[in-house]
Amino acid sequence: MTPHRWIVVGWVCIAATAVLAAAAAFLALDALSTPTFQPLTVPLVLAPGLRTQPELMGGFISAVLAGVAFFTGLACFFWGALLDSRRQLASILELLRRAG
Repeated sequence: MTPHRWIVVGWVCIAATAVLAAAAAFLALDALSTPTFQPLTVPLVLAPGLRTQPELMGGFISAVLAGVAFFTGLACFFWGALLDSRRQLASILELLRRAG
């Protein structure tokens, strides 16, 4: 892929981060505003006897996926910049070879 396409993929990942972060915030606030407690059918492994609402777990999973999408976007930006700098360096070296 070209450096430009890597940067486009990075922007798509950053946009996905925004959507997932908004979903995580919505789900977490929805879980906190729900007056009734609905335990999960399967107990969590985080702590003995800890049970939580499905909305809160959905918010947690969305937040983790938002972090993954964010760092994937950053990696795409860095990879695109690396490919572009290598291309520029190769063209500079070619010009130097021709000049002297």
